[in-house]
Amino acid sequence: SWSLLSEYAYITEYTSRAGEQVLLNDRYTDPLIIQKHREKKERETEMRSRGERFFNTRETNQRNQNIRLDQLFGPENGSKKVPRKAVILQGDSGSGKSVTAQKIVLNWASGELYAGFFDVAFHLRCKELNGLSAEMSLLDLLDCSLTPNEIGQILKDIPQRILFIIDGFDELMLSGTKESLPPKPDIKSHSQAIVCSLLKGRMMRESFLLVTTRSTAVDKLENVLKKPQCFVEIMGFSEKGVSEYFRKFFEDEEFSSQVYEQVKIHEMLYTACFIPVICWIICTIFKRKGKDGVVTSELTTTTSIFVDFVLTLLKHHSSLNQHDELNLLKDLGQLAESGTPKRQVLFSRNNLPKAISDLPNIPFLCTFHQQERTYLKEMFGFLHLSFQEFFTALFYMLTDKAEAKIKVKQLLESAGNGRRNEHLLPVIRFLFGLSNKKVSRLIPGEHPKSTSTVIRALLEKWISKVIEKNIMDTFYMSDFILHCLYELQDREILKNVMKLWERSGINIHWSLKGFSSQVYEQVKIHEMLYTACFIPVICWIICTIFKRKGKDGVVTSELTTTTSIFVDFVLTLLKHHSSLNQHDELNLLKDLGQLAESGTPKRQVLFSRNNLPKAISDLPNIPFLCTFHQQERTYLKEMFGFLHLSFQEFFTALFYMLTDKAEAKIKVKQLLESAGNGRRNEHLLPVIRFLFGLSNKKVSRLIPGEHPKSTSTVIRALLEKWISKVIEKNIMDTFYMSDFILHCLYELQDREILKNVMKLWERSGINIHWSLKGVDCQVVMYCLQYSSRIMSMKVKSNAKDLKMLHPVLCSMEKRPMFLSLSDESVQKILKTLSGQTSVGNIRLVVRSISNANVDLTMNFLVKEKMGRRFR
Repeated sequence: SWSLLSEYAYITEYTSRAGEQVLLNDRYTDPLIIQKHREKKERETEMRSRGERFFNTRETNQRNQNIRLDQLFGPENGSKKVPRKAVILQGDSGSGKSVTAQKIVLNWASGELYAGFFDVAFHLRCKELNGLSAEMSLLDLLDCSLTPNEIGQILKDIPQRILFIIDGFDELMLSGTKESLPPKPDIKSHSQAIVCSLLKGRMMRESFLLVTTRSTAVDKLENVLKKPQCFVEIMGFSEKGVSEYFRKFFEDEEFSSQVYEQVKIHEMLYTACFIPVICWIICTIFKRKGKDGVVTSELTTTTSIFVDFVLTLLKHHSSLNQHDELNLLKDLGQLAESGTPKRQVLFSRNNLPKAISDLPNIPFLCTFHQQERTYLKEMFGFLHLSFQEFFTALFYMLTDKAEAKIKVKQLLESAGNGRRNEHLLPVIRFLFGLSNKKVSRLIPGEHPKSTSTVIRALLEKWISKVIEKNIMDTFYMSDFILHCLYELQDREILKNVMKLWERSGINIHWSLKGFSSQVYEQVKIHEMLYTACFIPVICWIICTIFKRKGKDGVVTSELTTTTSIFVDFVLTLLKHHSSLNQHDELNLLKDLGQLAESGTPKRQVLFSRNNLPKAISDLPNIPFLCTFHQQERTYLKEMFGFLHLSFQEFFTALFYMLTDKAEAKIKVKQLLESAGNGRRNEHLLPVIRFLFGLSNKKVSRLIPGEHPKSTSTVIRALLEKWISKVIEKNIMDTFYMSDFILHCLYELQDREILKNVMKLWERSGINIHWSLKGVDCQVVMYCLQYSSRIMSMKVKSNAKDLKMLHPVLCSMEKRPMFLSLSDESVQKILKTLSGQTSVGNIRLVVRSISNANVDLTMNFLVKEKMGRRFR
């Protein structure tokens, strides 16, 4: 019916607020369902493998064993046997049992599943039944749009065409006393007794049953379920399923692919994605991040996602109180720790702490029966080895600091220097993650706060010892230590460790499997400008300017610096979206500048109403600021922020331009002294870059007020002096600072200052470095037009960029240029350089060049008869 379709078409997610629901079909991804009992060896192999190998192992083991939803009630393996009357759908916590049950009902109601097989389907959730205390009949229990009499007639007429879905048998609170089971649908009893009567076939024997349960309750279910019965296991997602879930969640194909690739790099996290709840947690976090991948308050370490998973399951799938939940976590940790040192992943019931063994359902553990000669032995294991490693680390955090100190010391000594007992390293990595101050605050109990401080100190000491013992000269250990430091998110420890690493003279090795190549693809040439493009007006301004440029990309009178576009944006919004007069607009810009400047030095981006200048606070609408309400215990606190950090940096620079020249001189001097030579306080450099842009004579004429004209002259002189000082102090020999200075000079568009700076750069004998990913060709060509004797330039580039740089290449006679290339780029580069007779001295720096490209390059050098050197 329409009411059933509308009810089952939506799901409520764990973080959904009132009225927020998601279409089931927009989330649902077919899980891997198999029709067999897995053997001990097979389970152990799966539990120990990680990443792609984990998914490949499962695919190999389950080949030809997986079944679809429409095959659940069919005869086994195409035989002529009668259809199965009762199907047990077993799965571990968070594997998707309930969502699959809802999908079955939805597809049946829409005619896509079991059409012509079942005329009626009833869905009973055991968790809801536990809340019913009054006696009632099955007719009362089957609450739907039909009357009890109509339901009774259907149950009597076509029992063989009715499907009962009983979801969450493991959650059903069965009475300890033997209660008589009602034999007919109209006889009243307790809800649990009615369900047991259905399961046993005492009532509605001809009907069909689908029962979902956790593995820990399968034994109990088998004993009460009518025959013939069939057992299937829902195993979460396959590798293809994980990819499909990400695609459906994000809808945006490109964003989905980026997130999937980033997660895939983290083996431990990617392995855990077979659990649908883990997938949901990861996707929810990345969706909040957005495409730029930057988030301030969100926890995004691997450990934090495991913590989120545990807390989510305890909150939504556990009936224990807070005290019992804490004891459960301790007991699971004790079990995990007992097996980890000896690589034990499967446990008998005798191995379980008594408190766990007595529970009717044990979350986070799965169970199965192992064939032992003439009997079946019950075995337990964590969802995957990574969860056992996590619970081992969690166990140390939940003990008091004295005991934790002893245990963690033993663990670190056992792990040694990483060359032996490598199976303990994932536990250590989780310890780093749980010692993260933000993460440790999430862990329940009285000990984590004090214990994490003790453990953090032990971990720092251990890392220092590992580095000092000079065993870091391997890809594996470099990757491991970098990941540990990232999990910890402690700047002081990071500084200390990296300084020690530098002093030790040991190379840092890493493979790009450890760092996502997607990061580089996301960084566009003009990072600041690209970020601002989330605002449609900024997009419109940029597009309008480029449209006027035309295809040749040359414009004469148009301002195309990043700063000029920000100025255009501010003036456009004031002109078309403000009712203030000219005087009030100027005061608004000053007040916004004052607010921005108050936060920039201390990296503050959010402000309360008390922080706002009074003139702004009194406005009914405050342009250029966004507002939101932050939950503070029992009330909502109003907070303000600029549209993006780049706008706060722009308004900080604008504030200096709008003050008189005497005050501006003092403030800009302080700013430049705070920024130093660019090596400290790097967060101030974007403000300085905007100052260069606002000091541009064409741009400064656009700024309203009496001061900008005279103030910009003073600021321009200070900026020239600062750049000269930076070059003279010889800190330009880095890609970052070369890029930054070239961009500043381009923003300023002052030929005299450009000439003076480039001459000073030439005299200094310092190489100019640039990466064409950081500086576009327009900036390079503008800055180098006044450079006659640059000693050497190092360029990270590709063939496409070099073609654009043709004029610069031709001006490089008798000057060495270093081109850093990949092997794949060599042929294209040589083609680009071919015929450029004015190019004198180019060094191609290529790593791991192929023999074919060596021959190609040598032939090129002979043919061109030029003095190019190749290394």
